[in-house]
Amino acid sequence: MAKKDRGQKAGSEPRLTEKGAAPAAPEMPAAPPAPVAATPSWQGELPLFYKNPQLLTAERHQSFGLRETVDFGFARDTNSVPLGANELFPAHFSFPVVFTESNPPLPVAVLGVGANRNSFVDDKGGWRDAAYVPAYIRRYPFILATGIAPGQIHLAIDEAAGSLTKDSGRKLFEGGQPSPLTAQAAEFCRAFQAEFDLARAFGEALQAANLLVSKRVDIQQPDGTRQTLKQFRVVDEARYDALPDPAFLAWRRRGWLGLVYAHLLSMRRWQGFGAPAAGAV
Repeated sequence: MAKKDRGQKAGSEPRLTEKGAAPAAPEMPAAPPAPVAATPSWQGELPLFYKNPQLLTAERHQSFGLRETVDFGFARDTNSVPLGANELFPAHFSFPVVFTESNPPLPVAVLGVGANRNSFVDDKGGWRDAAYVPAYIRRYPFILATGIAPGQIHLAIDEAAGSLTKDSGRKLFEGGQPSPLTAQAAEFCRAFQAEFDLARAFGEALQAANLLVSKRVDIQQPDGTRQTLKQFRVVDEARYDALPDPAFLAWRRRGWLGLVYAHLLSMRRWQGFGAPAAGAV
């Protein structure tokens, strides 16, 4: 990875496409994963994983709860999810972090190279030991929803989630009031949205500085087959190294330099999906 010597210390629907056994292109998560509109019919394209989100209310969900056991099976059929700005550093230890071809570019965690395949979820719904679990996945089945009145934000839940139970599990409401579980979920969703907004700003800055280039990766599988993942972008190190000093210092003040280096370091994680072909990334 290139090093910078500045005399300062470093303070629509995006998609990936895959060639191989499955001809269809695996979808990236809907972008942006912003609060969805709280309309009775939930019209429009829903975010990844969500099938029937409804506003969380005591009247509707008083008897509902969440199962005690955690099952990530709902995330088995996706090859990537969005990341918040504060996730790039922990995420780079587990998987590649790339940027979508959307406008603005958004950082996403690559979870697999096969069509609709998450290599981190096993057959029993368990997550790979010691691997980071993105917040986008941890917040499910909860999500923020915009209210009917301008500026209103509500907590919603996917009623199609397999973890949702009736008359059992960890209660969503107690005595007509949100349970500690629900209060914690609301705070988690708000925190994720704030970090996603920062990630969006970071992506906008990368695009404005013309630092992103389109890439592809070829992965050689143990059986000799090759899978190609493309339609994503990465930071060009030469362009980044030539970033003007004023811009570099401004990025340092905003804490973005560490995000760039975390992204570049994450390129070493392609080997977790197989053997990268020479010069692919």
